Amino acid sequence: MRRFLSLIAMAALAIGLMSGCDTGKSGSMDIQLSEVMASNNGVLADNEGDYPDWIELHNPTDQEINLEGYGLTDNPKKKGKFIFPEITIAPGEYWVVYASGKNVVDVANRVVHLPYSINSQQEEVQLYDPHGRLLGHIVVDNLPENKSVGLDENGETVLFATPTPGKPNSETETPTVTGPTVAAADAKLYINEYSTADAVTLADADGDFGGWAELYNYGDTELSLSGFTLSDDPANPDKWSFPSISIPAGGYVVVFLSGKGTAYTEGGELHADFSLSGNEESLSLYAGDGQLVDKLPVYDLTSNLSYGRTAADPAKCQFFAKATPGNANTLPGFDSIDSAKYPQNKAVVFSETAAVNTTYPATVSTSRQPARRNDYIELYNPTDKPVSLSDYRLSKKQNREKWYTLPDVTIEPGTYLLLLCGAEKDSYEKGVVTLSMGISRYGQELYLLDPDGVAVDSISTGRMSEGTANGRVSMTDSKVYCFETQTPGKPNPSTGLGAPAPTPVFSKMSGYAESGETVSISCPGAVIRYTTDGSIPTADSPVYDGTPIPITKTITIRARAYMEGRMPSDDSAGSYIVGRRHDMPVMFLSTDPENLFSEEKGILANGPGYTGTQQIEKGANYWKDWERPIHVEYMDKDGNAQLEFNAGIKVFGQYSRELKQKSLSINLRDRYGPTEICYPFFKNGATNVFSELVLRSSGQDNGSAHIRDAFTAMAVKGEMDLDIMDYQPVVVYINGEYFGFYDLRDKICEDYVANRIGADPNNIDMIKGNSIVMSGDTKAYKELLNYVSSHDLRVEENYQYVCSQVDIEELMNWWITESFFNNTDTGNIKFYRERTEGAQWRWVLFDMDWSLFPSTYEWNMVDEPFNPKGHGVGKMFSTTLMRGLIANEGFRTQYIKTFGKYLRTTFATDRLLEIYDRMIAEIETEMPYHIERWGAPSSMNSWKNNVRRLRGIIEEKTELTWKNVIKSFSSSSYIPNYLMSAQEVEALMNSEPV
Repeated sequence: MRRFLSLIAMAALAIGLMSGCDTGKSGSMDIQLSEVMASNNGVLADNEGDYPDWIELHNPTDQEINLEGYGLTDNPKKKGKFIFPEITIAPGEYWVVYASGKNVVDVANRVVHLPYSINSQQEEVQLYDPHGRLLGHIVVDNLPENKSVGLDENGETVLFATPTPGKPNSETETPTVTGPTVAAADAKLYINEYSTADAVTLADADGDFGGWAELYNYGDTELSLSGFTLSDDPANPDKWSFPSISIPAGGYVVVFLSGKGTAYTEGGELHADFSLSGNEESLSLYAGDGQLVDKLPVYDLTSNLSYGRTAADPAKCQFFAKATPGNANTLPGFDSIDSAKYPQNKAVVFSETAAVNTTYPATVSTSRQPARRNDYIELYNPTDKPVSLSDYRLSKKQNREKWYTLPDVTIEPGTYLLLLCGAEKDSYEKGVVTLSMGISRYGQELYLLDPDGVAVDSISTGRMSEGTANGRVSMTDSKVYCFETQTPGKPNPSTGLGAPAPTPVFSKMSGYAESGETVSISCPGAVIRYTTDGSIPTADSPVYDGTPIPITKTITIRARAYMEGRMPSDDSAGSYIVGRRHDMPVMFLSTDPENLFSEEKGILANGPGYTGTQQIEKGANYWKDWERPIHVEYMDKDGNAQLEFNAGIKVFGQYSRELKQKSLSINLRDRYGPTEICYPFFKNGATNVFSELVLRSSGQDNGSAHIRDAFTAMAVKGEMDLDIMDYQPVVVYINGEYFGFYDLRDKICEDYVANRIGADPNNIDMIKGNSIVMSGDTKAYKELLNYVSSHDLRVEENYQYVCSQVDIEELMNWWITESFFNNTDTGNIKFYRERTEGAQWRWVLFDMDWSLFPSTYEWNMVDEPFNPKGHGVGKMFSTTLMRGLIANEGFRTQYIKTFGKYLRTTFATDRLLEIYDRMIAEIETEMPYHIERWGAPSSMNSWKNNVRRLRGIIEEKTELTWKNVIKSFSSSSYIPNYLMSAQEVEALMNSEPV
C-alpha cells in the first residue's frame, strides 16, 4: 500500500477508491463513481455552454436505479452536501453531473449542477447511498488540466490519457515521475514543535484554534515533502500525506492538526485530517520510503503550552509557555510539564471560580436579571511583588475572538482580586471589576494572557452547582478541586473534593408502565440515594439497596449518587404512568412539595397574605415573583422519553393567576442547569432552541372552549409575517400527580428574539403595553411616536422614515389579526427591536383569550386602531402610530388590500374550520380527565356546547369581517378625512397587495 501511495505522490497525483458494504445497495451492484474532471478547459460543455468541473456516475447493473436520496459530496464531514432528487439512471448508463457551483437541478432534462466545484490541487469526491453508506470515493491531488481520474475496467483508480464523459473509460496514462522519493536516511528534517487540540497559540484562516505541528529543514538544500506522511498512530503511518510542496533549507512548515483535512491550495495552509488530543503516545513523521524520520512523545498540554526542540540543542526538548510556530524555539522553557503547570512559577494565577454564586453580594444589576449575584473568577498574586493587570486579557476556551481586557488594577502580594462575571457590560467602578462574560456551571477552559500575549495561566473550571466553587488548594498543586463552600477574596479550603460522581441511570426510561413492573437504578461504585415525593435526594435520603423498585402507581423517582472524596452527582429521574395513556406529549415536573404547596413558600399556595374576600388576591403567594427549582422530563406522544433537565418554575400571567389551574413558566438558568435546550417542541416551529417556556392554562378561556388563544396563533402560523407564541398541548404531572393538560407555548422575552434572529439578548428593546420596559428602554420608541405626532405622514419622505423604523408589513398583520378575531383585550401588546443599525420594531401576537366570544364577536373592531381615544380595556393604549400611518394613501391602500387578501386566504372559513376541528380533536380525549382534575369547564357537555358555539362563530366571522372592513373605510368617524366609497373599498379588497 505504501509503495502505491509513494508512486502516486511521485507523480503528484493521489487517488483512491473505497467500495461500500455488500449489505443493501452498495459495492459493484450499485451506482459507481466512474470518472472525475477538476479542470475542464474545452473537454465538455454544460447546457449553458460553460466548461465546469464534472463527475461521471455509472450504473453497472441490468436494472434501472432511482438516485433519489443518494448523496454526492466534496467534504467527507458533510455527507448531505448534495442529495439527488428523483432521477433515474438506466442500466449500463454513464451519466455526467456538473460540479459548477450553480446548484441547479432540472429533473425533466436530467441536468444537475452541484452547489460546489472540484479543487484540482486537492479534493475528495464521495458517493453515498440513501442509508449514508459509502459507495466510493476519489481523491484528487494536482490533477492536470483536461485530465480525468476514475475507474478502469478492473475497478482500479487511474489517470486517463483521454477523458470520456458519458462513455466507458478508456486508455490509462502512466503518471510522470516529477522527482525521486526522499528516503528517511536523506531527510534532514524533524518535528520542531507541536501543540494539542485545546491550544490557543495559533489560529488558522477560519479563525479556529487547535493543535498544530511544525517541521524544520535543518539541511542545506530544499527538500520535497511529496510522499511524506504524518501520524499520531504508529500502527497507521499513512494517516495523513503531504501534498507536493517543498521546504527550503533552514525553513519551517506548519501543519494544522485540526481534523479538517482541507484541500491544499498553493500558498495556503496545510490541514491534517486528524487532531491531537494529548492522549496519544507519539507524533511521527515518515519519509517516502515508509521509514520513520522523527518522532516526539505527546503530552496533555494546557491551552497555552507547546512542546518542542530547543534552538540551542535540538536533541533537548522543553515545554514552552509561549509557542513560536514558524520560528526557532529560543524562548526559555520548562524541563517538565509539572514545572510548566505549577502556579508557583507564575505572577498571577486563577485561584477560584464560581458559576452559581450564593456568597458574594451582587454589585451589578442588569435589565435582564436585576440585583442578581454574579459569577466570579478569583485571581491571586503568589509572588512578593505587586502585579499590575493593565493590558492583561482573559478569555474562554477556543473563543479567542472575544477577549476581556482587564483594567489597570494592581494585585498586591499574597492578595486576591475578584472579577464579577455575567454583567451587562465590562466596567471598573469603585474598585469593582465586572465582565460581561459568564461562567458555565458545566465547566470550561479559562486562560489569562499577559501584555506580551503569553498565556500565563489557564484553568479547567470543572462542573459546579449552586453554592459550590472550584479552585486550587495550594500554589504547588496544579489540580483543580471542588469546594462545597465559596470563599471569594479569601484563601481556599486546604482540602477539596473531586469532580461530581456519575449520574445514576434508570433501567427503564420514563414513560408508560404496567402495574407490577420494576425499575432498578445503577451507578457503579457509588451510594445511590433516592426520593419518591419529588424532592431532590440529599445525604439523608433513603439509600437504594439494589433491589428493583416495584411500580404500582404513577410515580416519579429521583436519584443522586454519592462517592467518597467526590461531589454528589447531578440528579436524575424516572417517571412512570400506570393505568392511563394519553394522546399527547407528557411533561413530568418534580420538586420538593414545599416549593409549590406550603403556606410559607409554596408558589401555588394561597399563603398567609390570602384573605378570601377579594376578587384579585394580590397578597397571595401565587402573585409573588417567586421562583423555585424544578426537574423536568419530557415524553413524546408515543411514550418515548425525550428530555431531562433542571430549571426554575414560576406562576405566569396576570389575572389568570386567580384560576385554580395556574399558568407556569419554566426558566432555564445557569444556577439550575443548562441555560437553553434544543428540541423540536413545536412542529414546523421558528426555532428549536429555548431558554424559557410557558405551560399556559388557556387564560380566560380556561372554563370555556380552552382553545381560543392557541387557535388564533395556529391560524396565522406560517401564513403571514407575524411573530407568535407557538403551541403544543401537553399533559402535566407534578410529583407523580396528574395536573391536567396545558398549552406548551413560547415565552415572549429577550431570548425569544435571540433564538429566532441571532440577536444579542442584552441588546434588545422590548416593551409591553405602552411603556412597560421588559428589556432595554423606551427611548427609541418614544422618539418614534414623537416623530409621528409632529410630522405629516402624507409626505412620502416622512412616511418612508417611519417605514425604516417599523416593520410595516408585520404591524399591519398584527392589527388585522387582532381585528379579525375581535380580541377585545388589545392592550396585550409586546413589541421589540434589536439595537442595531437598520433594525425595525416588530410586534408579537399573544394572549388572545378574549377573542371570538359570543357577546363580542360581532363588534366591528376594524377601525379600532384609529380611535383617537386609544384602544384596549379603558382605551388605555396609544393609537398614535396607526393614526399617523393611515393618513398615507399608500399605507391605507396596502392595508385594505392586505386585509382582503387574508380574508380570501388565511382567514377563509373552510381553512379556519379545518384547523379548529383538528385542534379540538387533539384535546378532546384528554378533556374528561382534565375536567375531573380542575372542574373547568364544569362538565364535558358544557365544554362541547362551548366548542360548538365557537365553531358557529368561526363559520360567520370571515363574511362578517368583510362587511366590517367595507363599513369602516367608507363610514368610520375615526378617519373622516380618508374615507372612500364602499365600491372602492371592496375593489381594493379583491386586488392583490404589493
